Amino acid sequence: MGGREDGLKVLVGKLATLMRGGDVKRGRNRDPIFPLEFQLQCRITERRKAGIPNEKIYEELRHFRLSEDSDELTWAEFCELARSPSEWPWD
Repeated sequence: MGGREDGLKVLVGKLATLMRGGDVKRGRNRDPIFPLEFQLQCRITERRKAGIPNEKIYEELRHFRLSEDSDELTWAEFCELARSPSEWPWD
C-alpha cells in the first residue's frame, strides 16, 4: 500500500495508546470548523460542480460575515474556504 497503514489498524493503535495512558495527536483535521464555514464550503463545492466560476460564486456569498468585526466575506476568506472542498452529508 505504498507505506500507508490500514485505517482500522491506525485507529486500534491509537485506542491502545489511549488505554495505556499515552497521548494521541489529533488527525489531519486539527482545526475545528464552524457551521457557517462548513455551509459555505459545501455551497462553493456545489456551485463549482455546476460549472459556476469562482467570481460569480463569491458575488453570491459575499454578504456572509465570518466574524462580528467584518462587514462581508472577503476574497481572501472565500479563497481559504474554497481550498477545503466539502460536500453536504445528504448528497
